[in-house]
Amino acid sequence: MKESSWIAVALQVEQGEGNLDDAVYSTWEPIRWVAAGRADLTDKHIHDLINDESIAVRIRIAQRSDLTCEHVEQLSWDTKPSVLAQLAIRHTLSAEQRKRLALTVDEHVLTAIGENEAANLVSRMHQCETIATHSL
Repeated sequence: MKESSWIAVALQVEQGEGNLDDAVYSTWEPIRWVAAGRADLTDKHIHDLINDESIAVRIRIAQRSDLTCEHVEQLSWDTKPSVLAQLAIRHTLSAEQRKRLALTVDEHVLTAIGENEAANLVSRMHQCETIATHSL
């Protein structure tokens, strides 16, 4: 695919046109990101996009309201706090999933799962690190 043609394909996919399989498995990240927002994704598409190398694609999947319990479980093992925070904001998590997300020690994830005191503590810790780094 030529550089300029990915834009036309992405716009076409966003409008619900084009081949969805080609979009989901495209080598171009923006096309996969647009496909991740399509309402007509199959369960296999969602499963495969949960494992996408792109953080943006995984965030877009985590933001979907139609995820099954299995999808939420699969996403709850993601290593990127930005994906986990979006998952926690939009979905009800099991106690085990909440416990696993709390281990990320990320203030945004902690806030999303309602652990505000822990999020505040982590925020203060990062502020301390920043101040110490800048005073060198």
